[in-house]
Amino acid sequence: MASKLAQAVSDLHRYDGVTARFVRIGAGAPQELPGGREGIAQRARRVFRDPAIRVAGRARWSVYVR
Repeated sequence: MASKLAQAVSDLHRYDGVTARFVRIGAGAPQELPGGREGIAQRARRVFRDPAIRVAGRARWSVYVR
């Protein structure tokens, strides 16, 4: 019984850090990811998490790399 309860609580967990995607300038969120390297680059990936800080919410920030 206790293991089922522990699993149910564990299933509620979500990642509380920062994720990032790399997309072309002016591109919005794609409905479907393209194939190949471009699709891999556009996947959201975990880039920062600090166990002492809880990050919540949503924000968009553009960074231009030349």
